[in-house]
Amino acid sequence: MCHVEQKSDEEITEPPNRPRQNWEEAFRLMAERGDDLLFDGDSALPTAWDHDEWQWD
Repeated sequence: MCHVEQKSDEEITEPPNRPRQNWEEAFRLMAERGDDLLFDGDSALPTAWDHDEWQWD
């Protein structure tokens, strides 16, 4: 949670001390549980159309 402070005509917000605290552990647990897969499965992978038809200019 952010720290918010009001001083006369200004508002001061500060991030928490460690905004990404415990992320490493959370991602490790996600990988163990198989929760780190893409939501849309293989749809993000290139298709035959991408290989055969797409042209970069």
